[in-house]
Amino acid sequence: MILVSENDISLTKASPSPSDGQTIDPPPVYVASLPPSATATRPPATPKPTNYICIKTDKSIKGHYVIDPSLSVPRSLLPPLDAGESEDDRKNVKFDSKFGGVDASISLLGDAQDPSVDEAKLKKRTSLDVKCEHGSIKLRLRTCSSATATPLPFHLNVTGCHGSVDVALPRTFQGPMTIYSNHGSVKFSDDVLERMGHSNEIDNTRRCFVGDLSLLGDDDGGWKGDEVNIRTEHSSVKVRLVDEAEPEIPTGKVGLISRVLGAIL
Repeated sequence: MILVSENDISLTKASPSPSDGQTIDPPPVYVASLPPSATATRPPATPKPTNYICIKTDKSIKGHYVIDPSLSVPRSLLPPLDAGESEDDRKNVKFDSKFGGVDASISLLGDAQDPSVDEAKLKKRTSLDVKCEHGSIKLRLRTCSSATATPLPFHLNVTGCHGSVDVALPRTFQGPMTIYSNHGSVKFSDDVLERMGHSNEIDNTRRCFVGDLSLLGDDDGGWKGDEVNIRTEHSSVKVRLVDEAEPEIPTGKVGLISRVLGAIL
């Protein structure tokens, strides 16, 4: 015989059952909420500012980089200097691709009138060195867009060999430009030509000044403002302003004829 306690009997009476004419609702259906697609709702993330960035690779270099020349970087994280270089020669940006090309957008931060930044850093030009041996170079350079800010001056060196060179400069650019192309054409956009105060070409080297020529003066080697040097052996060079529309690339038979005529002319 099995003895049942009074507590068990009371629990049995209190519990409804389907036989009592009552229905028991099923538990609610759980549906996991899926996060919205990141690519559909979230804009591309803006890279954090950095300084003294160095990329040397056999592959291509692509991306958007934000450079703050006033940003201090621990010595343990700094890339090694090349032979013969000193700390004064250290580049804020150094890209070197052997194969694959360079396709980079660089935004330069900094205000030459910022009182919170060390005066020595304000006087030093932001230095950029971009190289590619076998591949094209496409570089877009921007400075701070604030109407009250004075962009820090920069010195850009671009070296190519087997591949086209396309450089887009900020509209604030004002300074000398030297372009050497041994086997290739050199073309400037209409906006660059309108701003060009002087230009000459001797022995495959084009030297020009964009902006107010009176700012240059006669002190050879004393220029501390913006400056661009481009050198390539077997490719064409195009220079435009970064906010200009990129020229359309012709396709099909018409494009082929245009390229042939362009090569002849």
